[in-house]
Amino acid sequence: MKDLDKAWEQAWSLENIDAHEEAGKSPEYIGSREKGNRIYDFFQDDQGHYWYRVRIRLADGRAVSEEEGVFGHRIKHRREQR
Repeated sequence: MKDLDKAWEQAWSLENIDAHEEAGKSPEYIGSREKGNRIYDFFQDDQGHYWYRVRIRLADGRAVSEEEGVFGHRIKHRREQR
């Protein structure tokens, strides 16, 4: 539980892992916390950095990705071509 308390205070979004120059890391799941209808899944990488991902609990009890919970479906991300 202590790790989750620390993760809650220090975690960065997994969506931004590339911006933190941490691309290619494979963080390990350490636990989740639910607040309101949001579920925060926490991870820790091999250097001790904390990361999180958000899911949303729907009225029917299912937990879906934040994209699906907000927009009703997954979003196709376009990659910029160089």
